[in-house]
Amino acid sequence: MESTRMMFYQLPKYKSIDFYKEHPLIIFDSIYNESKWKIISFMRVSGTYSQNDGFNYMQGDFNSEEDFASFINQVKIRSLYKCPVDVNKNDTLLMLSTCTYEIQNCRSVIVARKLRAGETENVNTDKARLRDNVLYPDSWYVRYGGTKPDYKSVYDK
Repeated sequence: MESTRMMFYQLPKYKSIDFYKEHPLIIFDSIYNESKWKIISFMRVSGTYSQNDGFNYMQGDFNSEEDFASFINQVKIRSLYKCPVDVNKNDTLLMLSTCTYEIQNCRSVIVARKLRAGETENVNTDKARLRDNVLYPDSWYVRYGGTKPDYKSVYDK
């Protein structure tokens, strides 16, 4: 989409925390309605399931609250920065994914949750910070080096 500067052209710009701080809200306009979404994560994942340690970033249905919590944990440990936006089991998620070319078969993914009824659009981006120990796809470490963090089940604080 870079050649036409349409659709998801802006998504890779979220790799900059400054861009996130300027644009923490997504307006999603469809033929049915306009909705607003607060970003909870920007991550890079592989288009190859096995290189994401079995994490299916396109999962949409969850069998339990634990499945949903595990999914959110996986999203957070892969996020380049910690977003000051909470998420819970009653939220609706939006995932926008586009190809990126830092490594072969890589995707940039924005995960956002729908603005709740009565909630303001404000996001205190002063509380956003870059994360240490971001979990990237396996091929990221092959290309750029570094050590893959060992996450069990907890999100770093």
